[in-house]
Amino acid sequence: MDASECLWTLYPHFEMVGAQQRIAWQHIGYTGVAPALRDVMGGQVPVLVDAIVPTGVQVKAGKVQGLAIVRSKRSPMLPDVPTLQELGIAMPDAAPFYGVVGPAGMPPAVVAKLNDTLVRALRQPALAAKLADMGFDIVGGSPDDYGRKIRSEIELWSRIVKDNQIKVE
Repeated sequence: MDASECLWTLYPHFEMVGAQQRIAWQHIGYTGVAPALRDVMGGQVPVLVDAIVPTGVQVKAGKVQGLAIVRSKRSPMLPDVPTLQELGIAMPDAAPFYGVVGPAGMPPAVVAKLNDTLVRALRQPALAAKLADMGFDIVGGSPDDYGRKIRSEIELWSRIVKDNQIKVE
């Protein structure tokens, strides 16, 4: 691929893919996913790197072709789309993750109550099914679990950015 043919957005792991596959990605800045997705569907841009939500809906509808996902396993939402690992491209799991945070210094009892309420909500069958249908893996855990996840992601991506000499443009 020519560098002018590719798009990546805010995903430093694709710098790793570019280095491994000798692809010089060109970043094309968009104000959001909708205009980028529109340009991919219209043929103005051949590749979009985006989260499964919302792009997966367009893949499921057959409006764009899912090429690969950057997770350690296939997505239940897109079971026919292979992982990069399956395609022979070494890559750490780069699935986006979401959590709930509050201001520093929240009383532990408030944190515990909010966490308990949220975890119970995530375990409700209707909500769990809806989130899974949208491409989310439901985890739910303790505030300490989430803190460890955030710290491990910062460590991983800081190393990747440094090792691949990724610069903010």
